[in-house]
Amino acid sequence: MYATRLLSMYKTNPSALSDPPPSGPNSGYLVIFDEEAQTYSCFGLCKDDKIRDFPFPQNKNLTILYSTGTGENRRTRREEVMFFPVLNQPLSSNRYYVLRRKGKHQGQASTSSREEDMSTCLCCSFVNDVKPTPLEPFNDYQQVEIIKKRHGFHAKSIALDGIPPGLLRKKRWRVNARTPHNYHLSQALGSNDSLRSKLPNFEFPMSNDRSETVIVGKWYCPFMFVKEAMKLKEQMKMSMFYELTLEQRWEKIFSKEHSGEGDVLVDVVIQTEATKVAGREVVWNENRLVDGVLWFKSVEDVGEETSVGLSLEVVEGMKWERERFGWIAGNGRQVVRFPVCLALFEVMVGVSTGRRAQLWLGMAGKPKPTHPNPNPSQRAKPELSEFGLGGATYFVLEPLESCVVVILGTSGLGGI
Repeated sequence: MYATRLLSMYKTNPSALSDPPPSGPNSGYLVIFDEEAQTYSCFGLCKDDKIRDFPFPQNKNLTILYSTGTGENRRTRREEVMFFPVLNQPLSSNRYYVLRRKGKHQGQASTSSREEDMSTCLCCSFVNDVKPTPLEPFNDYQQVEIIKKRHGFHAKSIALDGIPPGLLRKKRWRVNARTPHNYHLSQALGSNDSLRSKLPNFEFPMSNDRSETVIVGKWYCPFMFVKEAMKLKEQMKMSMFYELTLEQRWEKIFSKEHSGEGDVLVDVVIQTEATKVAGREVVWNENRLVDGVLWFKSVEDVGEETSVGLSLEVVEGMKWERERFGWIAGNGRQVVRFPVCLALFEVMVGVSTGRRAQLWLGMAGKPKPTHPNPNPSQRAKPELSEFGLGGATYFVLEPLESCVVVILGTSGLGGI
């Protein structure tokens, strides 16, 4: 999962390029080309669409241009691409995945060939380019280091024997930028741990089923880490990025009126682990891992199958995010004894940049047993020490046609 930073910030403070990625596995920074970073030509009348320095922005459609010849013999070749920073690397490394933005191999990653694959003809050697393939984030042959020269850029494969394909291996290619119309990126600063540890306000009427929602984190997930039941070309048009916001709220899961005679205890059996796709529960297990993608499937009454895939990198990042705030795996079901049962849910709500979608994560607080107070207005306000954060993690993805829900983890509960 990626947080974002503004390009103007790096222009003002270049040393920030060496900052490590956000905490957690499989993380990085996307760069937003903002108005303050915009330069102008023609005496300030025209916006300059050339990218002349690092880092490359992700909220622009980028095109590699390579020219040969002069005058009437000048020829320019182009490749429409997107540069994504390599996971777990600082931006100062200038390491990128280069994905095709258009054409036959749209959405696939440029892949370096090997020196041993070079061919020879008439005593001359030439490179046999490897066709773009689906992204494998930790494949060195799909990672390049971009090197800046006086009159442009060129790429070097991270693999020791790798040779970048196409225009990437040429010297002195240029990069132009255009503003896309199908997506927009805003600031996403990752997890706000200070706000997250405070927990939402517990003072809400018991007549309400839930408290107000508090946003405690925000990330972006590029399209290549989420698989939907559609062609990749269609997905890129509709959902280039998935915006993930982490929200907290209290939810009432069970209550019973007090008769005024002694304590009221309610035994509640809670299903603490489940997986749902399109609102229908399915069995989740890691045997559904195919080519680095964890697939979740459900079958409708009419036999129609709904499926969604999350890359293992995303799943690992979400697991880490819940575990560092105290989530502990359970045995599937849990019995609690309180007159009113509340769960603290952390919900990661995702909205794609091109259409409505959801990807959410829910976690629950787990209190120490206390004497129940039948009067909600007199109940003691729970402190953080009473709620060892643990709970269920809910991942939900809602494509255009249907709602896809993936729930992982174990619920902890709060009692009053």
